[in-house]
Amino acid sequence: GCPGPCTSLNFGANNGKGGNQSISAESSISDTRGEAMSAASLTGASSTPVLKASAEAFAGNNEADGYSVAIQGYTFHGSTTQTLALTVNLTGDLTIPDVNSEASLSATVALFSDQDFLYEEFYGNFFEFPVNWLTDTTTGFNAELLLDQDGNGPVNESGILTFSVDPGESFYLWAEIVARAESGPDAAAIADGFSTLTMTFSD
Repeated sequence: GCPGPCTSLNFGANNGKGGNQSISAESSISDTRGEAMSAASLTGASSTPVLKASAEAFAGNNEADGYSVAIQGYTFHGSTTQTLALTVNLTGDLTIPDVNSEASLSATVALFSDQDFLYEEFYGNFFEFPVNWLTDTTTGFNAELLLDQDGNGPVNESGILTFSVDPGESFYLWAEIVARAESGPDAAAIADGFSTLTMTFSD
């Protein structure tokens, strides 16, 4: 399982690192098919996740994937109910040399209640784990944000989740970045998300 900052890389081999109570983790892997790197940390006054991932699929119809994931818990100590905003930014670069190649960067950020949630029961696949979602007060839907871009060129995506918290309320922030590259027969494809997924709280 990978609660807390974790990284994992995969093209047939898994090199997951990190875990519960970790504040940072890094991982890398390389073989004849490609290479990938990932990193995760909790930084700043609010200990928000900073996630990085990159993948390069070498020429020859190969695929490489790298991802980082982090979970961080919070308790609101204000004296009255307050609306907070979480601003999320995803930056990076995609390189596909021809029509036979693909590259993408994606990020998912979600907020949920601490009710019935235990780190020890979390096994890394957030969407198979039952959680009590917080509500995005702007949309009225679950407090979940997806940023995604594929193709060729720079990546610069952003979004905001707004939500209300009561005095003494505890909640979790879950975040993931995925870099994926798939090469054609003649040239490498690269998804570089090491310039990073960041997020900040504001009121």
